Amino acid sequence: MKTECIGDYVKLKGETYPCTVSMTMDLVGGKWKAVILYHLKDEAKRYNELRKEMPSVTEMTLSLL
Repeated sequence: MKTECIGDYVKLKGETYPCTVSMTMDLVGGKWKAVILYHLKDEAKRYNELRKEMPSVTEMTLSLL
Protein backbone atom coordinates (compact mmCIF):
# COMPACT_ATOMS: atom_id res chain seq x y z
CA MET A 1 0.00 0.00 0.00
CA LYS A 2 1.36 3.41 -0.95
CA THR A 3 1.58 6.14 1.63
CA GLU A 4 1.26 9.17 -0.63
CA CYS A 5 -0.80 11.02 1.98
CA ILE A 6 -0.41 11.52 5.67
CA GLY A 7 -3.56 11.49 7.75
CA ASP A 8 -6.20 9.25 9.22
CA TYR A 9 -6.65 5.81 7.74
CA VAL A 10 -9.87 5.15 5.84
CA LYS A 11 -11.60 1.77 5.93
CA LEU A 12 -13.98 0.61 3.23
CA LYS A 13 -15.28 -2.91 2.58
CA GLY A 14 -12.52 -4.56 4.59
CA GLU A 15 -9.72 -2.53 2.96
CA THR A 16 -7.66 0.06 4.81
CA TYR A 17 -6.33 3.08 2.93
CA PRO A 18 -3.87 5.71 4.20
CA CYS A 19 -6.09 8.51 2.82
CA THR A 20 -9.08 9.27 0.64
CA VAL A 21 -6.87 9.77 -2.44
CA SER A 22 -5.62 6.17 -2.21
CA MET A 23 -9.17 4.91 -1.73
CA THR A 24 -10.43 6.91 -4.74
CA MET A 25 -7.64 5.69 -7.02
CA ASP A 26 -8.35 2.10 -6.01
CA LEU A 27 -12.08 2.51 -6.72
CA VAL A 28 -11.71 4.52 -9.93
CA GLY A 29 -8.46 2.96 -11.12
CA GLY A 30 -8.09 1.33 -14.48
CA LYS A 31 -6.59 2.34 -17.77
CA TRP A 32 -9.54 4.25 -19.22
CA LYS A 33 -11.71 5.33 -16.29
CA ALA A 34 -9.72 8.46 -15.46
CA VAL A 35 -9.66 9.46 -19.15
CA ILE A 36 -13.41 8.99 -19.44
CA LEU A 37 -14.02 11.00 -16.27
CA TYR A 38 -11.85 13.78 -17.71
CA HIS A 39 -14.04 13.94 -20.82
CA LEU A 40 -17.22 13.92 -18.72
CA LYS A 41 -16.10 16.51 -16.16
CA ASP A 42 -17.86 19.47 -17.78
CA GLU A 43 -20.98 17.88 -19.22
CA ALA A 44 -22.77 14.61 -19.89
CA LYS A 45 -21.95 13.05 -23.27
CA ARG A 46 -23.44 10.32 -25.36
CA TYR A 47 -21.57 7.14 -26.22
CA ASN A 48 -20.73 8.28 -29.78
CA GLU A 49 -19.42 11.62 -28.53
CA LEU A 50 -16.99 9.80 -26.24
CA ARG A 51 -15.96 7.50 -29.11
CA LYS A 52 -15.07 10.52 -31.25
CA GLU A 53 -13.07 12.14 -28.45
CA MET A 54 -11.20 8.91 -27.60
CA PRO A 55 -10.45 7.13 -30.88
CA SER A 56 -7.85 4.84 -29.30
CA VAL A 57 -10.29 3.16 -26.89
CA THR A 58 -12.04 0.11 -28.30
CA GLU A 59 -15.82 -0.04 -28.56
CA MET A 60 -15.89 -3.06 -26.28
CA THR A 61 -13.88 -1.31 -23.57
CA LEU A 62 -16.02 1.80 -23.67
CA SER A 63 -19.26 -0.17 -23.57
CA LEU A 64 -18.11 -2.15 -20.51
CA LEU A 65 -17.38 0.94 -18.47
